[in-house]
Amino acid sequence: MWRWRRFLLRAFGAKVAKRCDVQGGAKIWLPENLVLDDGALIGAGATCYNQAMISLGRYALVSQGALLSRPLSRDSPACLCLSVPP
Repeated sequence: MWRWRRFLLRAFGAKVAKRCDVQGGAKIWLPENLVLDDGALIGAGATCYNQAMISLGRYALVSQGALLSRPLSRDSPACLCLSVPP
């Protein structure tokens, strides 16, 4: 089943390595802003709220049920990063 998920992510613009895994129930908000390296894993039920580019390196793990979000700048508090400049 993971091959099918990788295929769908690639079809919607994600850059996905051959040996990574996105488990069932994971939610990717904007696939074109996602890069997964070899061995990267997004666990079941995890949410990737990627308004801007998120890159998971080799063997990175996003645990099940986790929320992954990218702040707009180094000065932005995590709770106030809900908009991306054009």
